[in-house]
Amino acid sequence: AGADELAKKVNLSRNLTSGYLARLKEKGYIERSPNMDPSKPVRYVFRANLDRLPPDLKRLMVKES
Repeated sequence: AGADELAKKVNLSRNLTSGYLARLKEKGYIERSPNMDPSKPVRYVFRANLDRLPPDLKRLMVKES
């Protein structure tokens, strides 16, 4: 998801959300990559780095089957 989309989902400003995303990226919890989907008007896409997430946070991110 892009920063704008994430900001809307968590009901925070885009600036505050971008700051949180930067911190999460520094810790290695998320990865930022250029958007390769021309149908989406965002520059970057953020994805969770599941290998680096603490176990408690990982359980929130991964759906149990």
